[in-house]
Amino acid sequence: DIPDINLNDVPTQLEATLNHRRSRSSHVSLFNMDLAEFMIDSTVVDTVEQHQKRANEEEKKWYTLVSTAVKSSKEMATREYNFEPREEQQRYLKECPNLQNFIRGSLPFMNKVTRFLAEHQELVALQDELAEHVQFQLNSDVSNALHENLAGKR
Repeated sequence: DIPDINLNDVPTQLEATLNHRRSRSSHVSLFNMDLAEFMIDSTVVDTVEQHQKRANEEEKKWYTLVSTAVKSSKEMATREYNFEPREEQQRYLKECPNLQNFIRGSLPFMNKVTRFLAEHQELVALQDELAEHVQFQLNSDVSNALHENLAGKR
C-alpha cells in the first residue's frame, strides 16, 4: 500500500537491495564494485586460518590412524597363534568318526553306484534301440498297408 511507504526510507532501502543483489550476483564487474569489497575482512582471514588449522589437525590424525593400522597389521601377521582345544573338545575329537574309516566304508557303496550307473546307461541305450526298431516296424507296416491299398489288393 502506498500510504505505508515512508518516502525518507526509500533511498536507503533501494541501496540495501542493490548491495544485496550485487553481493550475490554471479557476474562481478569492476563497474559495480565498491572500494569496501576490495578490502579483506579480518574475520574472513581468521575463519580461513581456523579451517586450515582444523584441516591440518585432521590430516595428522588420519596419518596416525593409518600408521597405527599398518603397524598393528604387521604385528598381527608376524604373530603365531597357538590353539589348544579344551578337554571337552579333545574328548569330542577322540570320539568322532575317523575320516579314513568312513572313506573305506564308502568304497563298496561307491563301487555299487558306479556299477548301477553303467548298467543304467546300457539299459537306456537298449531301450532307445528298441524304440527305434519298433518305430521302424510301425513305419514299414504303415507303408506296406498303403502300398496294398493303392494296389487294390484289399
